[in-house]
Parts: sequence; structure tokens; C-alpha cells
Amino acid sequence: MHRYLAVVLLVTALCGCKKAAAPTGVPGRWNVTSDYRTKFVSAPPNISQNLAIKDNPWFQFNKDGTGAFMRDTTGAGGVTNFTYVLSRDSTVSYYQPIIKINVPPQVIDNVHIDSYLITMNIDQVNSQVLNVDFFTYTGDGMWDEYIGMTRVN
Repeated sequence: MHRYLAVVLLVTALCGCKKAAAPTGVPGRWNVTSDYRTKFVSAPPNISQNLAIKDNPWFQFNKDGTGAFMRDTTGAGGVTNFTYVLSRDSTVSYYQPIIKINVPPQVIDNVHIDSYLITMNIDQVNSQVLNVDFFTYTGDGMWDEYIGMTRVN
């Protein structure tokens, strides 16, 4: 009886400690429908902006881990290529689903763009909606940006 109880406890412990799976449902093309950001500065007040959606911005996540996005074609925008990995952030207790985007150096509209990394928290993903938020840093503060998207295909 004691061996049976020990085996049950061991199996329960092993199943309970299983690492959370990476999120699914992200691959595909997504149109940006909302873009809101807040800038946290060293001297308040903080700045909040509801950014105008123009030029039909989008993100494309391919199943092979490559992708592209277009946020604004009026300036040094155009299409930006990247690679990405879907995973979960184990530094928080609820294993926040994330998208890690690696943008290599490239030239867009004759402007050289250095490489950079973005870690997007996935706030919601289903067959029609993908909502993410992420932080960017500037010399005078930090931006928290929230992007809402709807699936195209």
C-alpha cells in the first residue's frame, strides 16, 4: 500500500512540474487594429498616446519561425524581416506566453537599421485576435506599447 501511495505521489509531482508548452495559434498574417502606448519618464507626468492606424500595418508570422512586419510606410518604414520563437516566460509564476523577435540588420527604404530584439507578451491569442504588449527604451524614458491585431488568414 505504501509503495502504491509513493508511486501516485511521484507521478503527481512529475506531472505538476511539467514545463508549460509554447503558445499556439500565432502563425499567420495579422492586421494591426489598435496601437496604444504609455511613456514612463523620470519626471512625471507620464505620456499616453493612442496612435493613429495608417498605411494598413501588419505582422506576418510564418510557421518556420520567420516573419515580417510593416508599421508605417510614410517614413523609414517599409517591410521589416525577422525571425521569432514562441515560448513562455518562466520568470513569472503563470508562464506568460511570449514572442521573441530577432530583427537582423537590414536596409529599409535606403535607411540602415541595426539589429534589435523585442520580447512581446501575448495578452490574448485565438483564431481571430492577437493582442501583445512590449517595452522599448529611449534616452529619456521607457515605452509600454500595446498592439491589437485581427487575423487575415
